[in-house]
Amino acid sequence: MRKADRIKLSVIVGVSLLAFIVGCVDTSVQPIPTSVNYRSQISVVDLTVGTGTATLNVYGGVPDPDSLKKNILSIKYDLSTSLLNGSLTLGAVAPTTSYQDVPAGAKLIVVSYSSAATDNFKLTTDTDYKMRLFIIGDNTAGGRTLVKSTERYIFQAPGTSSGDPLFPAGYGWVKFFNGSPDVGTVGDVVVKGGKIDTTFAFSGDFGKGSGYLKLPSGTAYSFTVRSDKQDTLATFSQTPASQHRYTTVIYDAKASLKTKVLTDD
Repeated sequence: MRKADRIKLSVIVGVSLLAFIVGCVDTSVQPIPTSVNYRSQISVVDLTVGTGTATLNVYGGVPDPDSLKKNILSIKYDLSTSLLNGSLTLGAVAPTTSYQDVPAGAKLIVVSYSSAATDNFKLTTDTDYKMRLFIIGDNTAGGRTLVKSTERYIFQAPGTSSGDPLFPAGYGWVKFFNGSPDVGTVGDVVVKGGKIDTTFAFSGDFGKGSGYLKLPSGTAYSFTVRSDKQDTLATFSQTPASQHRYTTVIYDAKASLKTKVLTDD
């Protein structure tokens, strides 16, 4: 066979093989998205102890074109426009209802306290995700940090086909977050109500959260939060609603420990 014929045959076989492979891709398992939502949804919670009133501003960032010329990527923040702002006291949330829709990507979170130094937290909000941002710590220098807790995809909303597995009718979901700087490790949570009498393992150090606990809705439950040494830290009651999810935060100093139920969905 001449060289030209061999090349022509190789091209024909290659094109045919490529067409066969493409035709065999199974898109029923992982559908190819028609578009990507480059947005995030955020909620900011102030759990800092002894810092007074906090003034919050969230700014967006983009790659600095000048840094690219030097082959060293850096982020430039737009301080002229606040994507989310508010005045927060201990246990307060911004925005006060729902979540704030913001562009996904780099963020600068500036928090100015009346009784502590100003904090500048940098993080990335993930594309198409809904998340809570907990500011934790106390009024000591360098004693505060920010914890990002991702909850779900934005498109997995209640009442949608994607969200149905997360929101079954007749059930609510509850999870826990340890935001107290001196309470130590949360060992477990005893849950009682209706036909439920169970111990939910937490093992949550400061700044850590649990997974969701699924409970029949419409029942008043008592929750007893215990340390890893089985000492009672806090007690509270809650009645989860059907197809709703909640985060209960444990916060403030151990001597004046508080709990607060936040509605995730």
